[in-house]
Amino acid sequence: MSSLKDVYDRFVTQPRVSDLYDDATLTFISSGTNIKGANEVVQYILRSRNDVEIIENVLTYHSGPTSLTVEVAAEYKFKNGPSWIVPGVDGNMLDGMVVKLPLVSAKYRVFEVLTRE
Repeated sequence: MSSLKDVYDRFVTQPRVSDLYDDATLTFISSGTNIKGANEVVQYILRSRNDVEIIENVLTYHSGPTSLTVEVAAEYKFKNGPSWIVPGVDGNMLDGMVVKLPLVSAKYRVFEVLTRE
């Protein structure tokens, strides 16, 4: 059985539908972006990689029995418009720009222990 940390680390580098529940949801609160369904989530993440290059440095993991919080220092380099980070902003203003976020907290909660391999 994989731990949530192992599943998270694997998913960040190589998103797979098999790591998600069928009704998985991905929500970016700051932009209002909401994606529903495991296939849709993975396709969205893979497409976004063409728009934004993300370099994450994990600062720490906080894990509970059914949850994982990951704190990261992240750098986002815009390659093809605003993507999910700042939708609606003219891409010409962003392409080639780099945004550094010193601390981001991401929570991944499941209601059953994740056992998919």
